[in-house]
This record gives sequence, structure tokens and C-alpha cells, in this order.
Amino acid sequence: MRKFVVGLILINLLISIVFSEEPEFTVAVIPDTQGYTDYRLIDERNDFSKIFTRQIEFIVSNSKKNNGYINFAIHLGDVVNNFSYQQSEWNNADSAISLLDDIVPFIIIPGNHDYDEIVISKEFPKATVQGNTFFNSFFGPESIHFKNKEWYGGAYNDGMNSWAVLNCESEKILILGLELEPTEDVLNWAQSVIDQNNLPTILCIHEFLSMNYSKTNPGNADFAYGGYRYKYNGKSPEYILEKLIKKNNQVFLVLCGHYAINDDSENIRTDINDFGNKVYLILSDYQFRNSLLSKDDKKKYKWYGGDGWLRLISFFKDRKSIHIQTYSTEFKCYEKDYNSDFIIKFDWNWKERFYKSMIQ
Repeated sequence: MRKFVVGLILINLLISIVFSEEPEFTVAVIPDTQGYTDYRLIDERNDFSKIFTRQIEFIVSNSKKNNGYINFAIHLGDVVNNFSYQQSEWNNADSAISLLDDIVPFIIIPGNHDYDEIVISKEFPKATVQGNTFFNSFFGPESIHFKNKEWYGGAYNDGMNSWAVLNCESEKILILGLELEPTEDVLNWAQSVIDQNNLPTILCIHEFLSMNYSKTNPGNADFAYGGYRYKYNGKSPEYILEKLIKKNNQVFLVLCGHYAINDDSENIRTDINDFGNKVYLILSDYQFRNSLLSKDDKKKYKWYGGDGWLRLISFFKDRKSIHIQTYSTEFKCYEKDYNSDFIIKFDWNWKERFYKSMIQ
């Protein structure tokens, strides 16, 4: 009996150790905050910019520097809603983002709403985005957020593309951010950054997957609309996948935002690269969730919101798993449905995939 009790204690202790194991690193992902910074929802009834601020405060309070678990933060674009037409929106975003400074390393990639202007035309493409003055001024390489930061690697096209290194105790990860519909020269720059660092790579781009499901790859997300939607010479997601992602064994994860349908805000896709390894592509965008709006405001601003949802991506290399969680700072809870809280079991050896060339 005594041996049985001791055995149970040991088993329970082992279970406790397994489930209390901390991840090697955790990345916080903030998609599409345009509904929080929009000037039309900052009035005597609402101040949605405070939701953005609370999201950043949550990341800061749970950061490694504050004895938490978050090592890095990524903003997936559409920081603001009205391009350069309302500077107050940029000021709101900058005020929130500034809380990360010197506490949590981060990058921000531009969405279609983060360009200076959108030009509507009868010709194809019918809407083109132009100008990066505001984005470069607030979040470019010479901004206070990134200048002289040891983890910030550099930028291309005035900060519209950038890279940084997540440096934790057990691993270094390249975080590579690309602009909307990157052109050929941007992809060449991205390749040079991957070659220069030779690290496991997370690629971030605002528009890549859609909410639709693939007809040729059942159970997986379909790609977003092809290139040339916002730029005359922009490349499509399919092109980027074949030209850059599949040809680099270092790229194992792609994060994007931009697409949502009402509360349906998440999608995922798995592809096999040229080396026979899996690449995971994950979409998250909560801008259409608007349960915090009043009934009157819902009629007026049908798509504004976000409800404070963000993503936490935790990496357990020894378990060969990546845990994706979805958390709301407004409801102070985790979303538990199948596409909001799930584990990716990767079937490749971390050292073999990323460091084999270094070992030889």
C-alpha cells in the first residue's frame, strides 16, 4: 500500500512537472487594431484606444523583463484605419506601442490602411495604396522605438519591411516582416536577410490567407486575393510561397491578419517546403468582433471592434509542439474553441532542420 501511495505521488509530481513546464519562448501577436485607433470611436461614449493600450499593458506585465513568459511582440498591420488623413489615430497607436519600449522587443508591419493614402480608380487595380511618410515617421528604423536597439536588425523601404532577432536563453529566432504585396526587390531583400542570419524564421505579412478553404488542399485555408490588388507590381501569396517561403528551410511559420467574417476570425494552412518539411501559416484578425459597442454604435459602425483579442504563440521544442492561445484583455479570458486554442505538433527535428549546415 505504501509503495502504491508513493508511486501515485511520484506520478502526480511527474504530471505536475510536465504540465508546468515553461515554453522556450512566447510571441504575442496583435492583429488589426484599426478599430481601436479610429477617431470616430473616441468620443464622449467610447475610447477604444484604451483597448489597444490594455493589450500592450497585458504584454508588458507578462513580459520576461517583468518575470513573465512573453519574449517578443508582433503587430500584424492595419495599426490605424484612415491612412494619413487623421494624425490623431497615429498618435493613439504610438502612445500604446510606446509602452513596449525597452521592455519587450517587437516589430510592426504595415497593413493596407497604414499607407499615406488610397487612390480609387476605374482602372485595374481599382484601389492602390501609396506613400509611407506616416508609417516611417512613427515606426520606421529611425523612430525612437527601433533606433539603436540591439535586437532590431534593419529595414528596407523606409521601415515598411524590417527584421529583428528574438534572443532568449535557449534560442535565437529571426522575425522577418514584409510590406503589403511585396515587390520583387523586397523579396530579394528578404532573401538576403535570411541568408545573413541563418536562423529559424517567422515571417509576418499583413495579407496572406483568406477565410475561405482551399479546393486543392482540403481542410486548409485558401490564399488571399492575388497580387495587383493594391499595387501594380505586387506579388501574390502563392508567388511569395513558392519564391521565398518554400525555398528557405529556415522559414517554419507565417503569421498574417487582414481577413475576418463577423466573429469568424481565424484560419490555418500547412504547406510542404522544397526540403520536405512543414510550414505553418496562421491567420488571426478580430476587427469585426464588436460586442463592446452599444446598439446605436453597432448600427453606425458595423465592423468596428476587436474586443481586445490577441494571440499568444508558445514554443516547446522538446515536446515538438507550438501552443496557440487566444486571449481577450477586455473579457480577461481565453477563447477555447478548436481554432483559438490548439497545439501544432511539428514532425521535424529542430537541430536537423535549422542547424545541420552549422554542425557539419
